[in-house]
Amino acid sequence: MTSIGTWSSTFSIDDVLSASVSISSVVADSGSLYWLESLPMQDGRTTIKRMMSGEVVELTPDFDVRSRLYSYGGGAYDVDAGRVVFVSDETLWLLDGDELTKLTDQPIKLGGVKIFMDCVYAVQEDEDENSSIVEINLKTKRLKQIVCDADFYANPVPGPDRLLAWTQWQQPAMPWDSSCLFFSKLRETGRLPKLVAGKPGSGLDGVSVQHPRWQSDGSLVYVSDESGYYNLHRMDDGGRVEALHNEPYDFDIPQWIATNAAHAPLGDGQLVSLRVEGKAWLGLLKNGQTTKLLQVSEVDSIDSDGDFGYAIVHRSDLGPAIIKVSASGKTEIIYEIKISHSSDEISVAKSLIFEGPRGRAQAWFYAPQNPKHTADQLPPVLVLAHSGPTLFRTDQYDPQVQFWTSRGFAVLDVNYSGSAGFGREFRNRLRESWTIADRDDVIAGLEMAVNKGLVNGKKAIISGSSAGGLTVFSALAHSDAFAGGISRYGVADLSAMVGGPKFEARYLDSLVGQWPEEKQRYEQRSPINSVSRISCPMLILQGSEDPIVPLKQSEGMTEALRDAGVEVELIVFENESHGFRGSQARKDSLEAQYRFAVRVLKLD
Repeated sequence: MTSIGTWSSTFSIDDVLSASVSISSVVADSGSLYWLESLPMQDGRTTIKRMMSGEVVELTPDFDVRSRLYSYGGGAYDVDAGRVVFVSDETLWLLDGDELTKLTDQPIKLGGVKIFMDCVYAVQEDEDENSSIVEINLKTKRLKQIVCDADFYANPVPGPDRLLAWTQWQQPAMPWDSSCLFFSKLRETGRLPKLVAGKPGSGLDGVSVQHPRWQSDGSLVYVSDESGYYNLHRMDDGGRVEALHNEPYDFDIPQWIATNAAHAPLGDGQLVSLRVEGKAWLGLLKNGQTTKLLQVSEVDSIDSDGDFGYAIVHRSDLGPAIIKVSASGKTEIIYEIKISHSSDEISVAKSLIFEGPRGRAQAWFYAPQNPKHTADQLPPVLVLAHSGPTLFRTDQYDPQVQFWTSRGFAVLDVNYSGSAGFGREFRNRLRESWTIADRDDVIAGLEMAVNKGLVNGKKAIISGSSAGGLTVFSALAHSDAFAGGISRYGVADLSAMVGGPKFEARYLDSLVGQWPEEKQRYEQRSPINSVSRISCPMLILQGSEDPIVPLKQSEGMTEALRDAGVEVELIVFENESHGFRGSQARKDSLEAQYRFAVRVLKLD
C-alpha cells in the first residue's frame, strides 16, 4: 500500500507536459477569429490559429510567434482586414493571404504591434534598451520613430482621424506605479501630444493608466486605478473625461507584457473582466453597473467585432476556452482545449481568506484528489509563492498542480500582500517591504491551513520561482515551519539585481528602497547574507541563459548554503532562460522537485 504523497497517479510527467497547451491574445477581424496557441511538446513554440466559418487552421507552422520586448514580450501579432503581422525571432512579418513578406531585415525588438491602414505601429526597444513607438510602412518597409522621449512605452493604438494613443512611464516607476496616457495626430509635426490621464512627474505615487481603445464614435476608453481599483474611463471626442463606473474591484491587472486590451465595446456597453476576492468574472458594463455573466478562473484577453464579443478564459476543472458573447450577455463556448482527465481526478481549489500581519490575504487550497486512493491521514503540503512579485495566482486548471494533488499532496497557492487583482492599496502593501510582507503572509497561510486541520504541518515544502524564489529563501531563514524549500531561478542577492535589464532596473526602488541610499537594507534582506538561519534542505533549479535572474545568483546562493552546512542541490539547465520552455528541461525539473519532496518528507 502506497503512503499519501506517493499515490499511483494517472498524471504522469508526460501527461503534464502534453496537457499544458495554452491559448491567448484573441483578435476578431472580418468575420474570423485569431489567437495564439502554445505547443509545449514543441519546446513551447507559439503559433497563430484562425477560425473561419467554424474551421480552425494554423497560419504560422514554421514560426515561433513571440515578442522579446522588455524581456517579457507580449503583443506579438495583430490582424486587420485579413492581413496578419507578427513577430518571430526578432523579425516582423506580414502574412497577406498566401503571401508572406519579411518587413524587417535586421534583428529588432518589437511588441504591442498594431496594423492600421498601410502601416504597423509598435513599441521598439533598441540595443541600448531605449524605447520608442515606431511606424513601419507595409509597402516601403520604412521605419520611422513617432515618439521617443519617455523611458518606456506600451499600448500604441491607432484610431479614427489618424489619431494615435499610447501609454508611457518613467523610471523609477513600474507601469502599475505611475503611467500616463497620451494621444496625438499622426504625421502632424510641431504639436505636443495631449495628456488624457495620469500624473507626469509623480514618481512612484501617481496613477496607473493602461489599455486604451478607440471606439466607433471617436471616444477613447481606457483603464485607470485613480479610484484605488482598475476601473474603466472614457474620453469623448471633445476631450472630456469621465469614469464609466466606480466599483471596488480590479477590472484589469498590472501590465507586465504588451497585452491586448482587457475590455471591448459590445452593444451599448463594454465586455469586461473583473476580480472579486481572487475570483474572476466575465462581465458586461452598462450605464455604470457591471452584470456578471460567467465566473471563470481568469480572463486572458477580450475583443469584439461589433456584433459579438470574444474572450479567452481559463477554468478550474477544464482546459482554456474561447467564449462568444452576445450584446444581451448570452455566452457560448466556440473553441476549447480538451483535457484527458475526468472530473473525479481533478482537484478544484477552494478560496481561503485569512488574516496576515498586514491584513486579509487570500490563498487557493487544493486538497489531494485521486479516485483510486483515500486519505487516511492529513496530507503533506506544497506551499507556492508566486513570481512577480506584482503578479497573482488563480484557481485555473494547472496540470502541474494536479501532478501533486493526484499523488496525495495538498497545494496551497498564496496571494500574499502585494499581489495584483485586489486593488492598489493591497498592491502597495509590498512598498519597501519585499521579503517581509510576502514572507509573513506565506507563513501565515500555512499556519491557517494547519489550524483548519487541512494539512500536516510537519510535512510542508515551500516552492517558488523568480521573485517567489526570494520569498522561499526568506521564509526558510525566518521560520522553521517548512521541512524543505525549492527555488526555481530565485533572487538571492538584491544588490546584484540593481542595474539589470532596464524594464526592472529600478523596480526595487519601490519594493526595497532607493539605491544606493538604502544599501544596508538591501544587504540585510538578501537571503545570501542570512544562510546561517536556514536549516532545512534546499533544491535550486536554474537556466544557464537567464538574463533576468542570472546563473551567478543561484551559484552564489548554493555556495553560501554549502559553506553554512546546509544540504543543497543545484541543477542547471543548459540553454534555458527565465522560465523553462524546453520539454526535457520541464520534465527533468518536475521530476527533480517531486523526488526532493518525497525524500525530504520521508514519504517513501
